Amino acid sequence: MAINTHTKLKRPVRLVLGLGLCTLFIALVVLAFAHQENKVIRKTELHVVNQNRMGVLQKKTLESWIFKNPQINVSGKSKDKLDLKKIEQQAELNPWVANAEVYVDNDDVLQIDIAERYPLARIFRFDGLSFYMDSSLAKMPVIKGSSFAIPVFTNVVYGGSDSLNRALNAKIAFMAELIGKDSFWNAQIEQIVVQPDQDFVLIPLLGKDQQIIFGDTSNAREKLDNLFAFYTHVIPKIGWDNYRRIDLRFSGQIVAAPTLNVTLAKPEDPLEQSTLERKDDHKKI
Repeated sequence: MAINTHTKLKRPVRLVLGLGLCTLFIALVVLAFAHQENKVIRKTELHVVNQNRMGVLQKKTLESWIFKNPQINVSGKSKDKLDLKKIEQQAELNPWVANAEVYVDNDDVLQIDIAERYPLARIFRFDGLSFYMDSSLAKMPVIKGSSFAIPVFTNVVYGGSDSLNRALNAKIAFMAELIGKDSFWNAQIEQIVVQPDQDFVLIPLLGKDQQIIFGDTSNAREKLDNLFAFYTHVIPKIGWDNYRRIDLRFSGQIVAAPTLNVTLAKPEDPLEQSTLERKDDHKKI
């Protein structure tokens, strides 16, 4: 069978044309990308992601913070001359900034998205210094004019070991989250005093000069449930100010100094079955 010479010659030509077109396409893409990279930044837009929730960080303050670094200058610069990572790092040096994302959009606008830290607890150290702490255990300075309805911890003493200090902060964060998420306890607990052994004493809003000995964080939810039962079924009978000290450290019961011992009902029993005994005369109330 005869071979078509014309067909044989067309194949290399097609291959060369195909490679040429591919090369041209790649060159155009590279040129377009280079052109895009060389475009001058038109303007900068800064957004605080959760500003409506917190409002601690103001845009002008953040812009001043970021661009005070002499190594960061976007005026008249093209995208390829910008160090976006450096801008992010500078923003995150602010203790109230949890995260920063910086990029240039298709309209040649430098976009800076800032996420604020949310305070979980207000901490007053034994030496009088005070700061906020978030769920990641990061510390934020107090900003004048700002206040938050969050648990307050006082008498906090930090030791010389970073691991021990972190362990204490983790316990504080646990207690703050437990109490802060409950609207009743967040309103009722005025402050939480941290003891030298890292146990907690709760100071309630209602109950004059009353102390609630909470102990450590073990069985924390059960302790609060027991205390709520005490408030619901016992306090209405004896009044808020009859007992200065309420101890939650004993499983299934509350000891109210000086003489009241409350044995709480089991979870499956009605709360009304809780019994109260006075240690002095053993009479039920």
